[in-house]
Amino acid sequence: MRAILRLFESAWLLWPVVPLLIAALVAFDWLADLFWFQALGYAAVFWRLLLCQLGLFAAATCVMFIYTWGNLRLLGNHVDLLGTAAARTSSRIVLLSGPNPSVPPGLIRIFEVLAPL
Repeated sequence: MRAILRLFESAWLLWPVVPLLIAALVAFDWLADLFWFQALGYAAVFWRLLLCQLGLFAAATCVMFIYTWGNLRLLGNHVDLLGTAAARTSSRIVLLSGPNPSVPPGLIRIFEVLAPL
């Protein structure tokens, strides 16, 4: 018994166990609904409901991704995260200075290339 308790005291074990447990519970819920709908002769209704739920989830995820990505791009245009931009005097946009560590030039170039993505 102590070996089992000691096994669950490790925090690193919870990272794979918790998502697998949640996925198993969701799968069992779907299976119970499927069996119930099949018993009533409405299996097609179950699949239609499941596809509608998954489609709405995918659509909401896409909308939130586009909204978040656009806001991060806008933030990237207004904030100098690496502290490497020269002061612009003619711009209407105020650049907020970020941290100014000694960043290798290669890392700055990689950030400048990947930031618009």
